[in-house]
Order: sequence, then C-alpha cells, then structure tokens
Amino acid sequence: MGMHLRQAPLPAAIGLLLVTSLLCSGAAVARDGDDDVTASARSGLESRNADGGRGMRSLTVELKGPVTRLNPLQVLGQRIEVGHDTVWLNTASSDVLRIGDEVEINGLHAGTAVRATRIEYKPKGQKEWKLMGYVTHLHRHGVDVGAQPVALNTSTRIRDCPGSSLRPGQWVEVKAVPRVGFYPGDPVMASRVECKAR
Repeated sequence: MGMHLRQAPLPAAIGLLLVTSLLCSGAAVARDGDDDVTASARSGLESRNADGGRGMRSLTVELKGPVTRLNPLQVLGQRIEVGHDTVWLNTASSDVLRIGDEVEINGLHAGTAVRATRIEYKPKGQKEWKLMGYVTHLHRHGVDVGAQPVALNTSTRIRDCPGSSLRPGQWVEVKAVPRVGFYPGDPVMASRVECKAR
C-alpha cells in the first residue's frame, strides 16, 4: 500500500537512518510545530549519586497504560519501583493488579526504572495512553522507548524534535490510542511524540 512521503530537512545521518526506516515500512512522519529543541543526550544527564556511583539524574515521569508484568511490576514495558512512600489510589498494592489492568503512575526516572510516588488503578480504562522515556532503538516500524515498541505512521505528529526526526538518547513523551486486546510486547500506535529538552 503506497503512501505519499513528505520529508522534512534532516540534520544528520541519523535522521536519514530514521527516514530510511520509515520508507521501508511505507510510512511517513508529519511535522507538527516549527520550534526545534535540541534534546539532551543521555550522557549529558548523568550525575553522581549519593553513594558516589554513576547514575541518571531524576526526571519527572508520568505513565498511563496497561500493566505488562507483575514481578517486577511493569507498565508499558517500563519497570516500576514501589516504595513504602508510594501512594496507592483505588487499590491497596500491586498484589491486586493483573496483567492488562490500566494504571496511571507518577514518579521519577531512576536509571532503568521509574520510582513511583503515586499509582492509581483505572478500572474503567483510560482515553489515552502515555509513555515517557528515552528512545533506545530505531526500527523499520518506529522506535523503542525503553523496552516498549512504539509504532509510527502518517498520522503520527512529531513535535520539537530536530529535523522532525527521532534518534537514540532523546527523552520523549509519547501519546497513544488505547488498543483493545493489547498484549505485553505489542507496539503502541503513537498519535504524538514530543521531544523534551533535559
């Protein structure tokens, strides 16, 4: 099925790599907005932990979506760290949750996990799923954010990313339409991907 590709100017070879990936899948990404905000590389976000080890500076994270694993708890492929100070709403603990249950999580990015400050169970589901994290891989159908595959198509809006392209190391916010029958490991279809300067 052929699609018209509207290609925006790309800044470097990595941008060309993403366009090549999208061409292979017959998809295109439309630019939304004129402001180019340079996304910080992962290395620029490193800071010293209190114990003197090398770690990531904490970033505020909001996740909305289904539970994809129980032990350890994961939401949209992102590992969730639960502490004694985590506030639970509509459920007492993760022991009550099941795969596929929808939750909203607020917390801090902590290396390879999200340290949850608040977890709210959404028994009626949600109108929109939301994922925040680092772009870790490019592939022919889109990108991975953390461990979660994110599909891109002609309707996906890319905002505030240099050259309207995505590359590993960018911190992004993904909004997606909830998918009936979603199974852990399935891609989410992004309606919008926004690069966040950090």
